[in-house]
Amino acid sequence: MARIANEQEVLLVAADMAIQIFALESAVLRAEKVSPGASERKQELLLAAVKICAFNATVAVDTAAKKCAFYIAEGTAQTQLLGAVRRLARYDASGLLQAKRTLAKAASEEEKYLF
Repeated sequence: MARIANEQEVLLVAADMAIQIFALESAVLRAEKVSPGASERKQELLLAAVKICAFNATVAVDTAAKKCAFYIAEGTAQTQLLGAVRRLARYDASGLLQAKRTLAKAASEEEKYLF
């Protein structure tokens, strides 16, 4: 317990990563639940929302993991950790801008919360 008290920064970034993973999982599960009975347009909006959530979560987890690497390692070990983070945090963000525009247009047209 004494060591944990001295590692609050590491615990904080670990918590940030867990929160992002949980939020993304919730978005995916909700989209999967709603999607089968939804119209084609609604499915397109759900896919766009999940793509945006996945991108945002990936960026946040990547940042938190890099902070953690800087907190806990130095030299070669740090370089190896950062390389692992880079490999694990890869995300194909193609179509991200279109997904954002799709949601923005739909929200503007409907003038209400989409989901």
